[in-house]
Amino acid sequence: MHDHGEGDCRQLFDLLSPFLDGELSGAPCDEIARHMAGCEPCRRYIDSLRATRDVLRRMGQREPVPASEAEVLLAECMRTVRAKLSEKGPP
Repeated sequence: MHDHGEGDCRQLFDLLSPFLDGELSGAPCDEIARHMAGCEPCRRYIDSLRATRDVLRRMGQREPVPASEAEVLLAECMRTVRAKLSEKGPP
């Protein structure tokens, strides 16, 4: 049941990353757990944060792209962006 104000949700947002990372304990951790039990929108939000964190961690485990390849990829991206901008013309 979502029987609290939106301000309650916003107050917790700054604590969600430390909560997910296990950096909180005691009262703040208990408060977030109680809030999540009754707030579906916040549960969905924290689930999306958790999924994003997990994807980023997996990405960090990959071998880095060699600098020469990164430069080629960046140049190609820039060419694509410039082409799209020139298609639109001046604002």
